[in-house]
Amino acid sequence: MPVGSLRRLGLAAFLAAAFGAPAGATIAPVSLLDGFEPLRIVALGGSGAAVGYDPTLIPANPASCSTLPRTSLTLGGQRGYFGDMTGHGFLAFPLSAGVAVIGGMYYASPPAILHTASGEARRIVLQQDIESLVAYCGPLSKQVTAGASLKVLHSELFEEFTTLAVAADLGIQVRLSPVFKLGAAVRNGGPRYKYFEEAVAPPTEARLGLAGGWIVRTGGNGVAPDVLIVATDVVWNAVSTAASFRAGAEYRLFGVFSFRAGFQAGGAAGQLARLAGGRGFSNGPYRLDYAVKFSSTFDTPQDLALTVSF
Repeated sequence: MPVGSLRRLGLAAFLAAAFGAPAGATIAPVSLLDGFEPLRIVALGGSGAAVGYDPTLIPANPASCSTLPRTSLTLGGQRGYFGDMTGHGFLAFPLSAGVAVIGGMYYASPPAILHTASGEARRIVLQQDIESLVAYCGPLSKQVTAGASLKVLHSELFEEFTTLAVAADLGIQVRLSPVFKLGAAVRNGGPRYKYFEEAVAPPTEARLGLAGGWIVRTGGNGVAPDVLIVATDVVWNAVSTAASFRAGAEYRLFGVFSFRAGFQAGGAAGQLARLAGGRGFSNGPYRLDYAVKFSSTFDTPQDLALTVSF
């Protein structure tokens, strides 16, 4: 493909052609700004704006970790639909009355062979992204927590074209009762940034979620109770103007094992995966999480992350 043609192709359209995506399929996302979801959110079908007390959920709602007794470090990675790789790391620590988080993410697509106008074959990495994040969240009252995060993205396409983007997230969570919590977030607000010669709008989205938690079996004799968490989100994307409904459930057994499942409905046409699931294992300061998106067309995306508290 001539290099000049790449200037006229969006990355999504180019990947769809390069990897033989079916007609109407969306190859999303186009950058880490909208391309990274916390592993637990992935397993819950993309829901979780109202799920809290977990610093790993900061990228979905910066109000999700208002209390944290100890510092925690999370390291994880994902293999995507096309063999692309995503890695992330977050360090969360108590600061003043709230919690501060610093982190980073890296994305790399698999290499591909392109042909220039002169017929020369060239092996390149289609896309590489590096994103840094700083966030802070804390209580506004006994029932309300709020948070904000700032992200800086450096993205490189076809090893020739680069862009720098800055975006911010704002979030809030409100405890409605001992069982239910409401969450809302606006993600990726910021100025336009340039890919090639064109200004691109950031992938701004608004999330509204409701989550409930119930003790299914009381614990005792050193055994934690079993807990069921159900989460639902409505997500609206400002670029596509499409809305989606997402829902998921998590069952915690003995406070050690977690089983998660979720689904997504609506949103942009041609989504590659609408069902997801995952598991978790906690033992003292260690937590291991796994998530999978079920796709029948391409590779099955899988996530793995380890969180250590100290």
